[in-house]
Amino acid sequence: MKERSIWSIAVMVAATLCAVVISAACGNAGVHNPSGTSAPAAANDSGASSVAIGSVLAEVSGYNVPEGVDEDVFEALRSELINGLAESGQDRIPAGAPTGDAGAVTDLTYDHATGNLVWSYKNTGDYDLSGDVGIPDITPIAQNYMAMAPEGSYEAWIDGDASGEVGISDITPIANGYLNAVSEYAILTSSTEGGTFTEIGRANFEEAKAALPPDAEFPIVFEVALPVGAEAFIAVQPVDGSENPGEMSAAMDWEHAGLISCIDCHTDKEMLIATAEPEEPNGGEGGEG
Repeated sequence: MKERSIWSIAVMVAATLCAVVISAACGNAGVHNPSGTSAPAAANDSGASSVAIGSVLAEVSGYNVPEGVDEDVFEALRSELINGLAESGQDRIPAGAPTGDAGAVTDLTYDHATGNLVWSYKNTGDYDLSGDVGIPDITPIAQNYMAMAPEGSYEAWIDGDASGEVGISDITPIANGYLNAVSEYAILTSSTEGGTFTEIGRANFEEAKAALPPDAEFPIVFEVALPVGAEAFIAVQPVDGSENPGEMSAAMDWEHAGLISCIDCHTDKEMLIATAEPEEPNGGEGGEG
């Protein structure tokens, strides 16, 4: 099994906005401001391109077994991928940003101490962390075949079916997400949780990867200064290189994200509750006369 360094990396992707960015100086790499443009279209209206299934199967079949990888394991995984793609029933495989659970960021939050938005890269099936899902993603499975996948580990990242073990069933997410790609994340905002979201910034995937230390591969965690123009709710959405949008994250009320109530954090809850309660009106206990 190939050893991998597992780093808790916070990739600082500062804002390069046309206007002043909250809590960050302009000129750092990673975020681009489209000056309040509308958010990318809904994922199911993306108009993504596609590739003929015959061309995809030819690519998979012609891919050379990587050096140092068990050939028998790799061929078994390749065969499983070919079967999964062929059984999809599609004449063409769509190419676009990941949709549904495969692409929706689930850990978006706001760090009140730093003024940064924080989230993790999400593209199920992209086991080699290249930004797209394809035949090379078989290799990490082969290298870690039958390994246990504890939470937070690199093995858990390539355990695409969340079975707790790296194995042949992890080919299914590759087949389901083949040609999914993330080039950037659009940072979106709205005044209401269910309202229309407007794009106020971008975070670039390749620039984030380039900022990792030389031996670090996982995880990729974006930390981006909250762009100017942010309204009450923030969301992020993957976008591929052709501007096809993927699944938008749940909207986050960034001003209250990560905060707990004053009562929960107070060292003397009973005293705080008592002082918050209104006094009894005249005539209560001891109030006669």
